[in-house]
Amino acid sequence: MKLIRKKEPRDTGIVDLNVLPRALRPADVPAFAVVLVVALFASVVGMVPLAYAEHSARQDAQVMERQADDADQSIHRVQLAIDRKRALQAQVDEVLTKVTALRTAREHVQGGKRPLAVDLARVIDGAVVPPGTRVVSLTGTDTGMRVEGAAAGPLEAIAYAGNLMRAAGFTSARMASFAPGKDGGGQFTIEVTR
Repeated sequence: MKLIRKKEPRDTGIVDLNVLPRALRPADVPAFAVVLVVALFASVVGMVPLAYAEHSARQDAQVMERQADDADQSIHRVQLAIDRKRALQAQVDEVLTKVTALRTAREHVQGGKRPLAVDLARVIDGAVVPPGTRVVSLTGTDTGMRVEGAAAGPLEAIAYAGNLMRAAGFTSARMASFAPGKDGGGQFTIEVTR
């Protein structure tokens, strides 16, 4: 009889031939840890574009803040200019009101007629005063003025009164008196209505 031997089970376990001490050996890393490290690396790599995007967004935000500050400053300058314009406009309106009041007072005093300076200039204008006639004095009256002067004769004084109405534009001018002088001329008085 043959003896049948039973085979002894072989030890199929891994034989560790690593002669390094345990502290210097590579660590045994489970598969879950490897997956976790790979996922962490992928997320870090994925965050790099986000970091660039954040940096770009911060720079854009700083530029926009500067632009907003500049816009605020220009709005402030415009508001100051508007306030100055309003103040100047108020001053102009006040001055125009005073000018209107002064014109009204002047027209009341003048009776709605031309300014006195214009009338005085027309009385002594060389185109109105005939040759040989000169104006000696002007006196104001309630309705106009009294012109006294010297003329070569009464006809020149009458011509001067007519020129005051035609050329100078007065409503009326009449010779009130003429006093003959020794040399043929004389003194005249003309009353002019403005």
